[in-house]
Amino acid sequence: RQWVILAVAAVVQAALCLVAGRWQWNRYESREAEIDLIENNWSAPAVPVDEILPGPGAVVPDSDIWRPVELEGHYVTDATVLLRNRPVAGRNGYHVLVPFEARLPDGQEIVLVVNRGTVPLGRDARGPDAVPDAPSGDVTVVVSLRADE
Repeated sequence: RQWVILAVAAVVQAALCLVAGRWQWNRYESREAEIDLIENNWSAPAVPVDEILPGPGAVVPDSDIWRPVELEGHYVTDATVLLRNRPVAGRNGYHVLVPFEARLPDGQEIVLVVNRGTVPLGRDARGPDAVPDAPSGDVTVVVSLRADE
């Protein structure tokens, strides 16, 4: 009787190992596909934003995440937001998020949130000591598209 229980346990253990191995392989494959997508899109030439986002409310297609696009418009600096507790390179700080009103060739305007980088915590950690101002007036910027969080 003990041998039967041991044999059944061994078969169950082997089946679980096969399932776990298959899960790991699928995870590896999906991770490699995502890395390839990012590498291909990151190094692609910048295109006008309307080639990927045809108008207001458009969603970034999965195939275009990290794709560089060129925007013409202006920053809405009075709507700047500091996103706190986002570590970068092992240091806590704030992401500086600024809305950008971009004009499309057909005259429509879309608003995209541009992450202008990070600023470190200030001396008392309640906020940064200084936040660099976004450029004023009309500008042309090249940004990488990301999906909504």
